[in-house]
Amino acid sequence: MNETPYLAAVLLAAGPSTRLGQPKQLVKVEGEPLVKRVTRLLLEAGPDSVTVVSGCGATEIARELDGLPVDVVYNKVWEQGMGGSITCGVRQAG
Repeated sequence: MNETPYLAAVLLAAGPSTRLGQPKQLVKVEGEPLVKRVTRLLLEAGPDSVTVVSGCGATEIARELDGLPVDVVYNKVWEQGMGGSITCGVRQAG
């Protein structure tokens, strides 16, 4: 029995980027918001699923990812640190 393992990618994009002064997820790199660019590159790598965990800037992040074949989940406790985002993403990725 030769089963291919399920590969899920989880992108953590919930932080406030306080040192930068704006959500770095939305900073443009070559004209494209960073979160969209990284998500697109993840999709090109060919995982079975991609989950993006948002928090700070969630509405804008969801708007940027609209139309891409990804799950966007909101971490309601994003201000408490990365652990909540990891938990949220892993639960969604299943």
